[in-house]
Amino acid sequence: MKGCARFALVARIIAAASLIAAPIARADETCLSPYRAALIKGQEAFLHVWTLGEKGLGDGSDKLVTIDADPKSKTYGTVVSSVSVGGRGEAHHMGFTDDRKYLWAGRLDDSKIFIFDVGTDLIAHLRPPPAALPT
Repeated sequence: MKGCARFALVARIIAAASLIAAPIARADETCLSPYRAALIKGQEAFLHVWTLGEKGLGDGSDKLVTIDADPKSKTYGTVVSSVSVGGRGEAHHMGFTDDRKYLWAGRLDDSKIFIFDVGTDLIAHLRPPPAALPT
């Protein structure tokens, strides 16, 4: 068997073995809560975006922006709420609590964590506590 043919055969054997040994990967959202299946049913109504403040743009502060994500809504694709947290601190990670009633959002520069109530009313009660929680 010539070099190229042998290389091709070995490559095929390795590829076949890796397909047999590799687990099947399924797409999943980043929420790894065991409660997720019972809480998320179909299309989400809103998209929450933790945005980095930009000097000279609006109030220049980091903010939580809520966008209508319901395709049947008259305001679909538009910003329906914007909550400024005051100041810029390199908005970074965010996530829901397991029950999806609260959304937390953190900043890198000052290590502040803000908690937003998204369980009471997804738009009207999106506001941080009076002060960020100490780390």
